[in-house]
Amino acid sequence: MGEDLKNAIKAKLAELFPEVMVYEEDLPENYQKPAFLISTISAAEGRGLGGRKGYLLSFDVSYYSDLTGQANNDCYQKGMALLKGFQLSGYRLKGKKSATAQNILHFTFETQYTVAEEVADLKMEQKELSTNIKED
Repeated sequence: MGEDLKNAIKAKLAELFPEVMVYEEDLPENYQKPAFLISTISAAEGRGLGGRKGYLLSFDVSYYSDLTGQANNDCYQKGMALLKGFQLSGYRLKGKKSATAQNILHFTFETQYTVAEEVADLKMEQKELSTNIKED
């Protein structure tokens, strides 16, 4: 499920900004700008209802501008576009934030999803039934 989510993030970024390269977890040595970098910030597992497992994942989508002297403005524009247009089908995004530090945009959000646990088939054991009934 985590890989499906990352693929959905990459596809949405490519849809919104087709001219920008998208990298995952690490920037290559000679990466080209402009670029997005998708990083998983944190992951937590919890119990869901009905034998399900709940997961909470936090992501940081960093944007590296290629505009010299206008990087802050470029980051601001991309951040606003992400806040308005970044939705993933099948996922509810919470806590979307956009902040620029040292000419790098950090767009962060969380998503929560549940997965049904695999339960081994339990078979009932054969029990003997006492039928010793006293008759009056």
